[in-house]
Amino acid sequence: MSGIFSRSIAMRIVKNFCRLIIPLFLLVAMNTVVSCSKENSEEENIKKNILGMWKTYSLEGELCLTNERAVNEYLPDGKYVYTIFANGLWFCGETGSYTISGNKMTVHYAQGFSSENLVSFKDGRAVTVQTRSDIPGTKNEGFGEMERVSGDYSQAILGLWEGVNMTGPETYGAAEHRWEYFEDGTYVYYTKNSAGIWEADPLNTENLFYVAGDVLCFRWVKGGVQYREWWDIEVCDNDRMVWTALREGSDGARFVTGMEMKKVK
Repeated sequence: MSGIFSRSIAMRIVKNFCRLIIPLFLLVAMNTVVSCSKENSEEENIKKNILGMWKTYSLEGELCLTNERAVNEYLPDGKYVYTIFANGLWFCGETGSYTISGNKMTVHYAQGFSSENLVSFKDGRAVTVQTRSDIPGTKNEGFGEMERVSGDYSQAILGLWEGVNMTGPETYGAAEHRWEYFEDGTYVYYTKNSAGIWEADPLNTENLFYVAGDVLCFRWVKGGVQYREWWDIEVCDNDRMVWTALREGSDGARFVTGMEMKKVK
C-alpha cells in the first residue's frame, strides 16, 4: 500500500508540475514568436520606407545648420549613396552599402568606415539613434532626424547665373556676383572690375561645387585658405534660382540667409 501511495503522490506532483511548466513554456514560446514577428515587421517597415534620398533635418533636437547637412540615398539593392561635407570631409556621391536587421541599420562607407543606427519613422521623417560610428570628426553616438529631399537640381544648376537679391547677413559674398557651373563640377566666380565688366575673380582658385538633390556645396581657395559654403536650393528652373541657409554666427546666434539669382545663359 505504501508503494502505491508513494506512486500516487509522485504522479500528482508530476501533474501539478506539468500544469505549471507547460503554460510557462507556451508563454515564453508565444513571447518569442511575437517578438520575432514584431522584429520582422519593423525590419520590413524600415526596408520599405527608407528607400530614396534624405538629408539631415535635426541633430540632438536642434534644426541642422545647413553647413552640417549630410545627404543619404538608400537604394533597393542595399547600395548606399552618400554626400558628407561637414567636419572637414568631402564625400560627394560616394557609394557604400547598408543592411537592416530588426530596427538596426548598419552602413558601410567606401572609405572603410561604418556606423550603426536604430531607425524609426515619425511625422514623415526618419528618426535615427546612432549607437556607433567611426567616421572621423563625428560623434560616436547621437540622435538625429532626416527629411526627404524635395528635388534634384544637379542638372538644372548648370549654366551662368547672376545674383539679384540677398536677404539676411552675408557670409562670404553678397548678391553682386555671377556664378557659372560646369558639368565637371567646377565653377567660375565672377565680379565686376573697375570698368563695370564681369571677369573671373582671380583671387578664387580651385573652385569646386557639388549638388546632392537640393543641397549645394561650394569649395574654393583664397589666399591659401580653403573655404566652404552650403546652401539649400529652394527653386531652380530656367529663369530663377533661390538658395536659403540656416547659419550660426561667432556669438552662437542662429540666423537665416537667402540668395536669389536670375539665369543669364
